[in-house]
Formats: sequence, structure tokens, C-alpha cells
Amino acid sequence: MITKLITVLLLIIHGLIHLMGFLKAYHLASIASLSRLPGKVEGIFWLFAAVLLILAALFYLMKHPMWFIPAMVALLLSQVLIVVAWNDARYGTLVNVLLLLILLPAAGRLFFEVKAGKAAERLLSGIGSGNPERITRQQIAALPLPVRTWLDWAGLDTGRQIRSVRLEQKGEMRTSPGGRWMSFQARQLINPVKPAFVWQADVQMMPFVHLSGLDRYIEGQGMMQISLLSLIKVVDESNNEKINTGTAIRYLSEICWVPHAALNKHIRWEAGDALSARAWLEYQGVKVRGDFYFSPEGHPVAFEAIRYYGSGEHAQEERWRIENEGMKEFDGVKVPAKSSVTWKLKDGDFNWLKLEVTVLEYDEPELIPD
Repeated sequence: MITKLITVLLLIIHGLIHLMGFLKAYHLASIASLSRLPGKVEGIFWLFAAVLLILAALFYLMKHPMWFIPAMVALLLSQVLIVVAWNDARYGTLVNVLLLLILLPAAGRLFFEVKAGKAAERLLSGIGSGNPERITRQQIAALPLPVRTWLDWAGLDTGRQIRSVRLEQKGEMRTSPGGRWMSFQARQLINPVKPAFVWQADVQMMPFVHLSGLDRYIEGQGMMQISLLSLIKVVDESNNEKINTGTAIRYLSEICWVPHAALNKHIRWEAGDALSARAWLEYQGVKVRGDFYFSPEGHPVAFEAIRYYGSGEHAQEERWRIENEGMKEFDGVKVPAKSSVTWKLKDGDFNWLKLEVTVLEYDEPELIPD
């Protein structure tokens, strides 16, 4: 909120200052701070820069993704005018530099979203056409009892299969035990039939400083990218054993939001005790497993698996656990609304992620809705 307020104020105030050049040129106001009288044509350019800056502020308030384009044009024009009127306007360069530092990450964020959109297109290309198969009681009856109880509680008795799931999430995360919690917002697409997901997140580290994250699991291959200010790559891993198995385990754990995927032909279930079951996901040559834990009512309260902690050659296998709570109904299906993710390390637990699902839509195949 502070970032938004400062950005809007800078754009509007800078725009109003440029308006002074126009008023001076056309003798519409007496402005003592401007010792030099701009020409008529120059005055029009001062007005044009003012309009672009104020227009960019309005677009920013409306959350228009292209707000930075009129702002960029305005800054370029502004700096040319400042050079022409250097003695009167040179301090405007400082404002232009401040705005440029805000605009570059905004442009980077848009390009990051384009990259996520292309990944979403790949995910959706695996979705077939025509009417999807209906879920039958015979399919559900073949599952272990705790899984059947879960699907009955979720409201997945019988009905049509779905092709895609779109989620929006909010929460907080940290990068190290004892580290500072950072707020984030994320969007995700999941394919429940042909295992795949795309997860795009924006993490606010501090005012004017953010991280953009993109996790992808498509055709059995994983990818994780994290960029500072959406421009500088901090993490960039893809298509190796550790990232492929890690993203496959993540897909498996998140079927709690997509109960339909429990019947995926690539997932095999093994009975555990009265309140647990083990799931195996085997897809595109990668085989992973995880244990689901349920309440007596059928709530999917936890998931646990062994996956690689960290990145690169130093990553080690550790226990990874998700705790679910706050069950909620979306589109007629009951799912966990809140989750907490913890690494069970030898030195102690590292709870690194807390999230809440705010939007969940079935068969809405868009990562970023219109």
C-alpha cells in the first residue's frame, strides 16, 4: 500500500510540475520559479508529458498491466525537456530516476507474466476436447476406505470429470529458519487428468522490492525460477532428477484441492491404516510417492513425503509435510482452504510457507483471467 501511494503521488506531482511549463508558455499563469519562458511548441510538449504522467497514475490505480508504457514515454520526454530547461528543471531528473527504478520492475513483472502465460498454454494444450468422462461409483469403490471417505466428504460422489483448476492464493513465506516472513500472492493452474501445474507468485520483500516466482510441472519435467524485481534471476533450475521429482511430489500433494485427480490413471493408491493412504504418481518415467492423512470425517488434514531440500548438487532428501485446515466449499466441492508447509529437518522444523486459497474455479482455463 505504501509503494502504491508513493508511486501515484510521484506520478501526479511530477505531472502537475510539468503542467507549469505549459501554463508559463501560454501566459496562463505567472510562475516565478521558471525564469525561462518556453516556446509555444515546447509548451505543448510540457503539457503532453503532464497528461501522460497523470494518465499513468490513473492506469496504475486501476491495476492496468500496461500502466508503465505511458509512464516510460513520459519520463523520456520529461528528461529531454529538463535538459532544455536545465537551470530551472534539473532537479526533476531525480524524480525521473526514482520513477524509472519503479517502472523497470513493473515492466519485468509483465514479461514474467507473459512467460507464465506461455507455460499455461502448454499445460492447457494437454486438455482434450469433447465431453469429459463421468466419475462413477465403481471407480470410487476401488479406492482405499480413507480415500473413499475423503471423496464422499468432498462431494465427489458421481458427476463429470473436470479438465482444469484455477486457484488464487495469498499468504506468507520465508527463505530460512528464523527468517523474516514475506507476504505473497499467487495464481495457479492444475491439470487433473494429465498431471501438470503452473504456479506464479509475487513476493513482497519490502517496499519497492519484490521477487517473482514461477514453478512449473509439465510433461513430467519441472522448472523453478525466482527473479529479483522480476529482472534478476536468483534461482533457475529445470529438468533434472531433483526438480522433476520435487515438482511431481508437489503435484501429488495438491490433489487435495482437486479431489477429481484422485482417480487419475497415473495415480495408484495403497491402503494404510483407518485414517491414511499412500499414493504413487508414475508419469513420464518419474515415480514418486506420498502419504495422505485424513480426519475421521474425511478431511485431508496432512500430506507427507521425502523430497529434495535446497537446490543444485547440495540438495539433500528431507521429510516434507503439509498441514491443512479451514475446510471450505468452492464450486460445490469441499477442499482445505489453508495450508502450512514444513521441512522436518534434522536440526528442527522449518515452517516456511503459510497460504490460504481465496479463489478456486473448476474448468476455468486461464492463469490470469480477463
